[in-house]
Amino acid sequence: MSLKVLWKASRPPFLILTPIIVMLGIALASYQGYPISHWRVWLVICGALAAHIAVNSLNEYQDFCSGLDLQTSRTPFSGGSGALPDNPHMAHNVLMLSMFSVLLCVAIGIYLSLQTNWLLLPVGFVGLMVVVTYTKWLNQRPWACLFSPGASFGLLMMTGSYLVFSKGITGQVLAIGLIPFFLINNLLLLNQLPDIEADRQAGRRTLPIDKGVKFAVTIYFLFNVMACGVLMLLVMAGWLPGLSLIALLGFIPAGIATTVGAKWGGQIGEHPAYLAANVLAALLVPALLAGSLLY
Repeated sequence: MSLKVLWKASRPPFLILTPIIVMLGIALASYQGYPISHWRVWLVICGALAAHIAVNSLNEYQDFCSGLDLQTSRTPFSGGSGALPDNPHMAHNVLMLSMFSVLLCVAIGIYLSLQTNWLLLPVGFVGLMVVVTYTKWLNQRPWACLFSPGASFGLLMMTGSYLVFSKGITGQVLAIGLIPFFLINNLLLLNQLPDIEADRQAGRRTLPIDKGVKFAVTIYFLFNVMACGVLMLLVMAGWLPGLSLIALLGFIPAGIATTVGAKWGGQIGEHPAYLAANVLAALLVPALLAGSLLY
């Protein structure tokens, strides 16, 4: 039972995103001709998963302690996992899971930086700061809360994965990272709509709370357009192969989620299939993009 609670608190359905983003960074390094060591691929994935589990479990612990998890109406994509409200005696264990995951991530990051590229250290340090400040600090600042998920995954995690196999940070990796940056910001933004009242009572200041649902849905639409535009511009500039246009298929569920978000707003939680479309877009676009670089 204890392991089941810890597994649930790590939010396993969301962990799928991590290896996809890691593989996008590695795929770019491979596309540019850098040799890829398979054991280092697995090590990078383990370190990235540790970081993701750390932020998920710490968020679960802090939301339980603040009482937020007792107020939300849970959906498969928002409102917390329910692991601690159902098992309050496991709160300390979930905190320990987060701390252990942080230490594992740091250990792997230091090892890889010594073996490959010292630039991993500052990238990893910024990522670690996001992990420890996300719930208590970033969620109190609407724009920081909006940008931090995309920056963590689309820029830091992807760039870090790329650095393990390449010589340094390039404009190309940062430009490509903008695609998951916008989509992963949207992943969290739409999932915040069902939690507006609970988040407000817990003292959070997400963008939907601060600026309203209509403004948040407009930002969601603009981010999808910008992600799509960056993809097409990079193909036109020759920084991505023409095959990368296959990733445009991933914007179909994003378009569906945009339409429904505009229609239902804060009640979108009553229609979880459309929240699923949002998640699918955030997974499908970088996965297809990575595939096009590895083909």
